[in-house]
Amino acid sequence: FQRLDIGDVGDIIHRGGTILKTARSEEFKTEAGLNKAVEQVKKAEFSAIIAIGGDGTLLGCQKLVEKGITVFHLPATID
Repeated sequence: FQRLDIGDVGDIIHRGGTILKTARSEEFKTEAGLNKAVEQVKKAEFSAIIAIGGDGTLLGCQKLVEKGITVFHLPATID
């Protein structure tokens, strides 16, 4: 993981995509994958996760919360 400051993100709004190397994960949909994600969040000592997305993201957030992870979900969907 890498901490980001304004210098890291100040000039990216005009570019498409993501600099965070995020992607959908079939592995996360399994119990083993979910547990792996929880372990990584705890290892990195994150205070919380901010997730932006639709219904699928919300479902993933719910599963993380059930495992004790603090999550903020920001809806960004056209459903």
